[in-house]
Amino acid sequence: MPISVRRYAQGLAWLLGDGIVDVEHLRTVIPYAAAHRIQWRDELDVLDEVGPRTEILPIHRAREATRKVYRRYREQGDRIKSALAVAYRIFDGEKLQPTEGDHPIYSEIMRDLGMEPPRPVLSD
Repeated sequence: MPISVRRYAQGLAWLLGDGIVDVEHLRTVIPYAAAHRIQWRDELDVLDEVGPRTEILPIHRAREATRKVYRRYREQGDRIKSALAVAYRIFDGEKLQPTEGDHPIYSEIMRDLGMEPPRPVLSD
């Protein structure tokens, strides 16, 4: 996590009188701290955008990206944490099979364990 995100989140928590930084503080500051850093792969046609927006485009896009990442984390977080726990146990010497899935982290885990991740089968 960039230092700026951490510091802005700490500052927001302090301003709100919260003792610790939680995910909501992070979700609030990330769009502002990341909007100028993100290099989008596709150019968004502003005319095709659905619905009104109240922020400049880079912040709007960063906020939407943050929202999507958070949603995916809520959906997949437990399974990914479980896969990391299994990987730790394998690394510790237990004879287990690593968790497989289509998220890139599963391939990274396998590579870190010295295994070759399965290659996707492409149909003709």
